[in-house]
Amino acid sequence: MKIAFINIDDSLGGASMACIRLAEAINKEDGVEVDVLVQKKTLKLPIIKPIDTGIFWETKTFLRFAMERLYFLFFEKSKEIRFAYSPAFAGINICKKINLKEYDIIHLHWINFGFLSLKSLHRLTRLGKPIVWSMHDMWPFTGGCHYSNDCLNYEKSCGNCSQFLRNPAANDLSNKHLLKKALAYTKNAKMHFVGSSKWLGDLGKKSSLLKPFKVSNIPTVVSEAFRLEDKTSCRKELGLPEDKTFILFVAMILADKRKGFSYLREALDILETEHKKPEDIELLVIGSADGLEQDNLPFKTHLFGKISEMEKLNKVYNASDVFVIPSTQDNLPNTVMEALATGTPCVGFDIGGIPEMIDHLENGYVSDYKSSSSLAQGMKWVLENDSYDLLCTHALNKAKSTYEAKSVSTKYMEVYNELLKH
Repeated sequence: MKIAFINIDDSLGGASMACIRLAEAINKEDGVEVDVLVQKKTLKLPIIKPIDTGIFWETKTFLRFAMERLYFLFFEKSKEIRFAYSPAFAGINICKKINLKEYDIIHLHWINFGFLSLKSLHRLTRLGKPIVWSMHDMWPFTGGCHYSNDCLNYEKSCGNCSQFLRNPAANDLSNKHLLKKALAYTKNAKMHFVGSSKWLGDLGKKSSLLKPFKVSNIPTVVSEAFRLEDKTSCRKELGLPEDKTFILFVAMILADKRKGFSYLREALDILETEHKKPEDIELLVIGSADGLEQDNLPFKTHLFGKISEMEKLNKVYNASDVFVIPSTQDNLPNTVMEALATGTPCVGFDIGGIPEMIDHLENGYVSDYKSSSSLAQGMKWVLENDSYDLLCTHALNKAKSTYEAKSVSTKYMEVYNELLKH
């Protein structure tokens, strides 16, 4: 069985990491060969195949991205939502660049930002090949938004998109693009959509676009690089004090409002007044922290910036006492998986796939949505818990039972075989 994974790149963002980890897991199955087709290859893994290379290709890649954003400028409600909506206006003719007919299965992942357009989707579906689509957000079944928040228009036809479009109307851009997707999907009855969280899969099942198709819920894979290590040794190697209590926050871009750092900031102020020993607490931050004013934080903060080395990233998780994810929109965050795999209890809001990962009062704490006080209560509950070691054990067990590579790849193999059988 030969499978083509298609994703915008191999390293930028959670969807790319999830795609590569799944591809590596499935490539280990007997009789299976996986190629990951990307716009730009940065990792040295042999299964990753760049669609093209060279300065001319890279220039065209940038221009497609620019065209996509310029096109949407005429429709966007404000610049704050600019990257929260993808019109899929520009894209490559991947069928011309790659001989996809040699593959038994086409497996789509994240394809926006000028990589594949709606026209590209039409070309893919007309090939007649079985298509599996691992959904990393809501875009595959909406008119263009990646997360619809409270809007349920996608359950009928989209349109009247007041969240994202300047001039919402019944037949606005979101409605037109939903109809174009519907036309593309119906060109190929052999499509199977997969929500990496039950939350996302269930939303897909309710959508008008995916009603004719099978929708499954299969989680993503946690990398084997994330494992339990000695906490004291990790702190020594990272130059951290051994006798402190560490709260970890991770975000590729701290300023991204969806990551909810403002709620964490408020929660830390509350924790300072309510924790038994606030003088023992320090904060660890991974990611781009431009604009972070450490003087406004109640605890000493260690900024690690972006960490590309898995070994170091694993040590930061292991050095932490609790991982906090205050995201206001998220699917099945890799960061929670990684924390659980290192035996680190987690605290996060009751949103998206997060409550599927954090078992409330077992391996962490699920806080009330957008409640800084509840987030503070969750951190306090974990850090002052008399059964803290048991929380860590439950975290490890959750990662092993749910996100290990073999169990996830087995479920995908069932999907592949079912499609090929019919």
